[in-house]
Amino acid sequence: MRLVKIFFTGLITISICTSAKAQFNKNQKTISSDTASLHHPNWQSKKINSAKYSVSLGYGVIFFGAVTQFNLQNNTTAPSITGPIYLKNSVKLNSSTDFSLNIAYASAKRSEILHSYTSGLNSTYLHKYSTASVIARFNFYFPQNTSRIVSPYWGFGFGWASRKNTYDNGTTTTTSLGKRSRSNPISNFSNLPIAAEFTIGTKIKIYDLLYGYVEVGVAKSLLQTGLQYRF
Repeated sequence: MRLVKIFFTGLITISICTSAKAQFNKNQKTISSDTASLHHPNWQSKKINSAKYSVSLGYGVIFFGAVTQFNLQNNTTAPSITGPIYLKNSVKLNSSTDFSLNIAYASAKRSEILHSYTSGLNSTYLHKYSTASVIARFNFYFPQNTSRIVSPYWGFGFGWASRKNTYDNGTTTTTSLGKRSRSNPISNFSNLPIAAEFTIGTKIKIYDLLYGYVEVGVAKSLLQTGLQYRF
């Protein structure tokens, strides 16, 4: 009887050990499979492909508004420029096209000397120019390699814009909505609330879903650069 009890006890022990070993081997295969998928060359590209949305923040160089609005009169100081600052939110339509909503703001100011043809006297003004815009835009990506480290593209968009010139001589302040007129520097001139842009650029992968971008062309600035995060 005692031998029978020992026999069944050993049989149960062997069964438990065999079952535990089988479960351990199964878990090891699962871990190995997951690890292999993480290191598979297509894993990162699949992760990137699944990122449908992105948000970007950028800064511009060579503000066109400062060039066009401050070159008509003699100045006493160099322009002090803020921006342009670009905020973009985009959604991927397909593998080669995305649609974005771009918000931009820029301002500049400097002291100027304006000549009065009535009195023959010169007056010093603080001239401020500011502009804001909201543009709907399409980006079209060029064919790219599977690594997707560099993503060149071109795009265009149209939208709404606001432009304002303010002149302050210390006594009175005059505001003009629109661009500056050559015949009368303090006046309303062609204030069509329309904005448009056409640029070409590229996005460069920095880490995971974080990218840097550079664009050049016709926008609020000749050149802009910034960061993009995809999700």
